[in-house]
Amino acid sequence: MATNQQTSRLDFLFRASHTVFANCPELSRFYMSEFQQTVRQHNVTPAKVIKRSACPSCGQVYAPGLNTSVTVETKRKRNQLVYRCKACTHTLRLKGSYKPTLPKPAAATAKPGIAIPIVAIPTTPTVKKNDVVQDKSKKKKPKKNSLQAMLAKRKEQTNQQNNSLLGFGDPFQSF
Repeated sequence: MATNQQTSRLDFLFRASHTVFANCPELSRFYMSEFQQTVRQHNVTPAKVIKRSACPSCGQVYAPGLNTSVTVETKRKRNQLVYRCKACTHTLRLKGSYKPTLPKPAAATAKPGIAIPIVAIPTTPTVKKNDVVQDKSKKKKPKKNSLQAMLAKRKEQTNQQNNSLLGFGDPFQSF
């Protein structure tokens, strides 16, 4: 386990390497190589992100396109990321993503003596125009019925209000 002094030194070297990188790449490379050497001496395991941020050979901080070329090599089942340092030409191969595989078709897995007919399945559903029109009218009917019911209810309410006014009698109408 690293002591507080060792971790503070490692932190300083890592930050200094990244800070000085743009102005003086050689000094940055020196700080990073010191960082890597200190990690090895004290048996400290840094995170993968920290390990992959610099060249393990010369300590150059990776900046893809600037001092590092990054390519993807395709393998059978899994791709590989290849970082190539332009300072020392060291290559670092990292595990990439798995290639997506499609399931094998049923015809290929069937017995060779049996023929399986292959039928094309249409990608767009076939809908008759008459069906669409009927569906629309069915959808409108409940709406129409609910509108009519609402209007009828409103009419009843107004009739009830009018009847109630007539039943009590208006004192001004009697004159």
